[in-house]
Amino acid sequence: MAKYFADPTNGWAMAEVVVDSTVSNGALCISFRMIETDEVPAAIRDVKFELSRITSQLDLPPLKNPDFMDHVNDLSLLSYLHEPAVFWGIKNRFGAGEIYTYSGMVLIAMNPFQDVDLYSVEIMRDYVGKKRDDLLPHIYGIAEECYKAMLEGTNQSVIVSGESGAGKTQSTKYIMQYLAVVDSLSKFDSIEALQRPESVSNEIRKSETEEAVLASNPILESFGNAKTTRNDNSSRFGKFVELFFSSPSSGAVRITGAKVRTYLLERSRLIFQPATERNYHIFYQLCAAVPAAEKKQLGLDKWESFHYLNQGNAGIVRNINDVEEFKETQNALSTLGMSVSMQWDIFRLCAAILHIGNTQIIDSENDASSISSSDGALEKAAELLGIEKADFVKWVTHKQTGFKEKILKPLNAKAALVARDSVTKVIYTKLFDWLVKAINKNLKRDSTDDQNFIGVLDIYGFEHFAVNSFEQFCINYANEKLQQEFNAHVFRNEQEGYIQEGIIWQMIEFSDNKECIELIEGKPGSRISILSLLDEESRLQNDKADSNFINKLVGSFEKHKYYIKPRFGNTDFTIKHYAVDVTYTSMGFVEKNKDSMSEELQEVLGKSNNAFLREIFADTAVVVEDINISRRSSIVGPRKPTLGSMFKDSLEELMKTIRATEGHYIRCIKPNMAKKAFEFEGAMVLAQLKACGVLETIKISNAGYPNKLGYHDFAARYEVLVKSEFWSMADRKALCQMIVETVLQDSSKYQFGKTKVFLKSGQIAFFEDRRKDRIQHFVSLLAKNCRRFIARRKFLRLREATIILQSTFRGMLARNFVAEQRAMEAAAREKREREIIERNSATKLQSLFRGAVVRKEYIQNCTNVLVLQNAVRANADKKKLKQLKQEAKSVEKVKEKAFSLEAKVLELSQALREKDLASKKLLERCSAYESQLVSWKEKFEALDAKYKAANTEISKLNTTVVNLTAEEENTSNEKDRLALIVSQAAQDGLIPHVSNLPLIVMPPANYSRSPSDGRKTPNAERSRSGGRRPEPERLASINGTSHFPPRIVRSTTINEKSPSNSSAFLVTSMELTSPPRGRSFTEKIPMRFSVSPSGEEPAIQAASTVPFPGLRGPVRIGSVLTKPNEDPAVAALRAEVEILKGQLADCKCSTSRGISIKPKPPVRQPTRVPSMRQKSIFEQDIVDDAEIARKNQLLSMHNRTGLAYSGVTPSSAETVPGVFGPMFTAEPADELEAHIVEVRTPEKHVTNITENISHPKIGRRTTSMLKSPQLNAERERILEREDFNEIVCRTLITNAKAPSTIKSLTPDDVFYPSYLLSSLFGMQIDEGMLVVLHDFVPEVINRISATVVSSEEGAKTAFWISNVYQLLCQTTFLYNREVKKPNNRAVINIIRTIQTDLSGLLETELIPIFLKRLRDQTASLAGPGILENQDLPGMKVESAGGFWGVFGAGNGAESGLLKLKGFLSGVDKILRVYFLPDGLYGKIMLELLRTIGVVCFNGMLVKRNFLNFKRCMQIQYNLTQLEEWCARTGLSTGLYYVEPIMQAAKVLTYNKINFEDVGAVYDTAFRLNASQIYKLFHNYAARDSDSPMTAEFLELLKHRSDATRHRDILTVSLDPEPEYPQLAVTAADGLKVYVPSSLVIPGDFAKLFQ
Repeated sequence: MAKYFADPTNGWAMAEVVVDSTVSNGALCISFRMIETDEVPAAIRDVKFELSRITSQLDLPPLKNPDFMDHVNDLSLLSYLHEPAVFWGIKNRFGAGEIYTYSGMVLIAMNPFQDVDLYSVEIMRDYVGKKRDDLLPHIYGIAEECYKAMLEGTNQSVIVSGESGAGKTQSTKYIMQYLAVVDSLSKFDSIEALQRPESVSNEIRKSETEEAVLASNPILESFGNAKTTRNDNSSRFGKFVELFFSSPSSGAVRITGAKVRTYLLERSRLIFQPATERNYHIFYQLCAAVPAAEKKQLGLDKWESFHYLNQGNAGIVRNINDVEEFKETQNALSTLGMSVSMQWDIFRLCAAILHIGNTQIIDSENDASSISSSDGALEKAAELLGIEKADFVKWVTHKQTGFKEKILKPLNAKAALVARDSVTKVIYTKLFDWLVKAINKNLKRDSTDDQNFIGVLDIYGFEHFAVNSFEQFCINYANEKLQQEFNAHVFRNEQEGYIQEGIIWQMIEFSDNKECIELIEGKPGSRISILSLLDEESRLQNDKADSNFINKLVGSFEKHKYYIKPRFGNTDFTIKHYAVDVTYTSMGFVEKNKDSMSEELQEVLGKSNNAFLREIFADTAVVVEDINISRRSSIVGPRKPTLGSMFKDSLEELMKTIRATEGHYIRCIKPNMAKKAFEFEGAMVLAQLKACGVLETIKISNAGYPNKLGYHDFAARYEVLVKSEFWSMADRKALCQMIVETVLQDSSKYQFGKTKVFLKSGQIAFFEDRRKDRIQHFVSLLAKNCRRFIARRKFLRLREATIILQSTFRGMLARNFVAEQRAMEAAAREKREREIIERNSATKLQSLFRGAVVRKEYIQNCTNVLVLQNAVRANADKKKLKQLKQEAKSVEKVKEKAFSLEAKVLELSQALREKDLASKKLLERCSAYESQLVSWKEKFEALDAKYKAANTEISKLNTTVVNLTAEEENTSNEKDRLALIVSQAAQDGLIPHVSNLPLIVMPPANYSRSPSDGRKTPNAERSRSGGRRPEPERLASINGTSHFPPRIVRSTTINEKSPSNSSAFLVTSMELTSPPRGRSFTEKIPMRFSVSPSGEEPAIQAASTVPFPGLRGPVRIGSVLTKPNEDPAVAALRAEVEILKGQLADCKCSTSRGISIKPKPPVRQPTRVPSMRQKSIFEQDIVDDAEIARKNQLLSMHNRTGLAYSGVTPSSAETVPGVFGPMFTAEPADELEAHIVEVRTPEKHVTNITENISHPKIGRRTTSMLKSPQLNAERERILEREDFNEIVCRTLITNAKAPSTIKSLTPDDVFYPSYLLSSLFGMQIDEGMLVVLHDFVPEVINRISATVVSSEEGAKTAFWISNVYQLLCQTTFLYNREVKKPNNRAVINIIRTIQTDLSGLLETELIPIFLKRLRDQTASLAGPGILENQDLPGMKVESAGGFWGVFGAGNGAESGLLKLKGFLSGVDKILRVYFLPDGLYGKIMLELLRTIGVVCFNGMLVKRNFLNFKRCMQIQYNLTQLEEWCARTGLSTGLYYVEPIMQAAKVLTYNKINFEDVGAVYDTAFRLNASQIYKLFHNYAARDSDSPMTAEFLELLKHRSDATRHRDILTVSLDPEPEYPQLAVTAADGLKVYVPSSLVIPGDFAKLFQ
């Protein structure tokens, strides 16, 4: 058993009993082995205790608590509640990096002396709305507790105390920062924060008042904080900040104002600083950061040149940047509304103080002093203060005495120095007080006295130095008062807890420091106290005031038990404070208590021409020293308030405020003197624990029932101590009573309250011992049964193996016998086969011999023929040889032969050299590659030049075409005029009537036949074979566009080989360039839904084959034959150039024949089609659209021999706007069916024109309306009713019910609203009611949008998404139907606008709303389902709060995973039952899985001490269940998004010891970056049997994280959304009408659907 021993160096040391205790010579002897730590080495210690002195357990060494309590969050939960247990509890937590620990109602805050990641916005958000015990100890937990209590109407106060350097000022800042943003954080959706962490900081905004409150901190720190030996930023004053809040009924609880009170500014620091300490920060900021011009004006220089700043020789502090601090101070002053001129007035007074300190006082004769008139410091100080230099010198070096007769008396140098310094202290004190009042005036804002407030007290802790003066006396006096209130507060809470629980209790007695406080301030009605005697001596004019003060103390309190008189001399006295006895030095006590300035110096300052100086002195009364002493009034002067009395009054006022509020206490502890990060000095910490009163609260708690456990927690932990048949008892209180009464026999050690069981100190440890024994018994029982099971399984396996071995051996014998029989039979069979082979071989040999004879004869004949042929060829060769010999005689032939031979010799010699220099050629290959690269570059530049030349030719061609268009118009006018003349002549009977020429109707675009040979073109081949889809990348390189999403571009097909007398087909892009009147319109539809029935992507179509990767040999592209191994892109460019040349030639030919070609407009950039919900359309516009369409059709009907236009009939499915990609526009489909006519040149064939020209025939309009005139008229009447839109939208949209998903549904059951709406669209189009349709469609879209937004039902939203998509498909059918009709441009345009609006409704409203709702629900279920669900047996973990954090076991949220899977299954069913498109289904389900991954991973990152071994095992199990669900539903690809969670949970279960373990972590977690891995392990907390994480392991992870922190992203986000495939929209088969029985249609409107 471990015990604690007092250690003078380390506070308390821990030891274990080595041998049993023995008794000898009346003493108890115990041998202990000290437990080795960093501070204490392992050693054996023998301890003896006299039996006569052992009266209770308290006389023995304190016992150690169970191991699981080593890191308890709340020290009041310790079983053994004593000083060493508290000490070691704090030490263990601090060593584990936990700087905050609760001790009952007190928060103990250890200063880590380094930046820790505990104050981010994410952590703030975690504590909003939570109970204090639900999360780990934190200062935000105290702030949140104050905030919630304040909302209930109770004023709150937070007392932050501690010694210098313990972190009081920083703690106060954190509390104020939290209170400034808590309202914003409470309204911020935590689920949204987990989905998009980057949006948290953007959402949190502080009001102007809250910014001003926080801005007061830099000002007070600059003017009131200084560097001390213990702290670089020590507050040298106390402050109480009251933050006023608006009423909760206003809807936003924000800080409306604030008020600051200050206490006991350390004035003596202005004139003197010990070594290594500094004056107040503002002076060093001025010396370091003031600009040169202002520095010259103020007479400032380096800090070393000023006496008030150089005494401590510590002007530069490592962690303080005075330049940046000065900027922050100026910004804070500006935030509080102080002008720049006023700021420089403040700085001017600070500079004057420094110059006063540099004023030299000279010691003169006759005990006098003087100041040189040429003293530069004096002149500058007088100038800045605006006072007369002579007057200042006079009253610093002299004083005036006498009552009736004034006598001027010189002062010696020491007294003059005191007078000079008194001016400094008074000016700075009044400046500080003025700043506080200015801050309060600015912070008043909208606050009122009746508003609730939270007060934060930042006050000095108990101080005990080698030399303690008046300042330490006042500080310790204040701490005595606070400790008294603290003890009373703890006592009241303890007793109230017993009363609320209804237990029998006795009055708890605790040590009160009331008598010590009465010693300092006096009893009620008594005038004798230390402060009263000090004030009395301060009013006397006596040179021996300090010694007289000590004598009075001895005479008055010599027998007081809290006062100790000095042993030697009469300069010191000692007070027994609650923390420690403190000895005070009386030297300077009286002078510091007076802290006054002479009346003459006040008059000098009052006459100053510095308005700001006069303002700060007029603002507050100044304590001046009245030296006019009346002889009649003895030696006692008038009563003036002293510093001690003012401090007492302000302290009493503070105590009244604290008593009127609900108090919360934060005790800041400084762990070491050297300010080293996370270094623990035991003796120093223990002294502070005593000084801050934490141990006093422990004593109070220990006197009653310190361990208070809820019945549920107690039963869950200790139910193992009773039989398992009682574990399921519903009455947990009865179960707890059974457990306690079974284990404890002494009823005085426990009591049962209403909700808790109360136990005396040490009983939890006793229960833990019994539980440990019980578990060990169960483990032994389990081990016995396991060993039995293993042994039996081994026996069964051995018996089974024996049986198998025996059967195998018997089988082997049988198989050997069978093998022998088979061998004998095979030998006989082989003999028979050999005989057959021999007979067949003989026959074969005979046949081969006969064949050889015949072949020999044949070969002989062939030889003879060859001899004959050789003879003939030899004869020919001889003739040729003769001819060559004749040629050889010629000189020229010889030269040529010589040159040829010489070249061959050179070639052979070069080859020889190349073989010898083979090694060099290897080096030259690099240069060869470079030259090859240059060659390719030149080729590319050549191709680029050709391409630019082609573009130039195209531009020239366009110019020519424009001219031809104008000529075409003239020709058309002439044609109309001639047609009119001919028609008039025919009517007059001058010529016979001319019949119309027949129209030449073109075949479909995907089929073309050559007029010359009747063969099908490649387009026809491709159409018949189903089409071949070229590679998107290759097509993209040809088109010059990106491959995804593809642009829809129609290409040109030219047949250059067509004869001049036959017709050829030219397929071109046809775009209507004349916009309708009255509105801006573009003919290009934004394409976001990719629609194609054949699955082909649009691309350039040439007359011949497009090259594909993988084809070998030359390929024809147009009229160009590619070269072998030529790059396909180069070949395509060459083909394009040839095509352009052909077009240019055709245009020239057309020009010569008088034929005009309509130019193709330039390619437009992607534009958004105007929506019907944005633009208006009028009936006259529709008529104009139709007229323009007719004229454009007539203009397009010119033709010449060999050239014609072909209308491209749209496919059955057209592209319409979509939702899964950016909006694009593409070339529109041909809107009008072109008619091909034969046209002759007007000049030469005038007579033929009248014979061949005919106007286009307008086809009969197909209609969905019935042929009954009466019914059509009735329908038309209904469609034109004013209330048509309202009734239809209310019936088909607002009142439409989504069918239940319980029964199986057909498409008709789901799509009936889209069926009926699309049929109404068709009726209005057939009746020509385009204006009515234009008004009807926006109403439908708005009503659908409003219905979805107002309904929170996911099924209804999915129902309407499916119907809008179906309506889009049916609108596409209408488009395909109407585009085939002539003179129908207005209808086509309005249908396109409908498609755009429907796609916009899906894209911007329905799908985003549906996804947002599903994401939020998924995010709310993801954490409980994946992170907190605990279905894995034996691995259950409780949350970190309350007693769960102590014991580390519980039941958690067991239904979370079931709820999550149920929700996902419900969404999956809704999407399937309502027939949502597959693409949309995949996107929604993948987004839900991605939401789970993002929310859970961010939750693992932000929750500290949440992750442990068991928790990670539970997470892995939950993810496995999710994987099985995804596999069943076909969503296994979505597991990619939850893989980081699986990797994180897996690596957290690895060993965490050394470098090899770090490598294993990084190998497994390849989806995580270094910062994420380090954050996960930083949040990890070892519990139960988990192996601890070594400091080396964590340091290695931190080292890797630091290297990549600048580029790593810590938290993940749902933004941006991944790119999903485009959703295809296919045209419906036709319009359909279906009215379900549940739909009630008003009277006449039912006729629309008959």
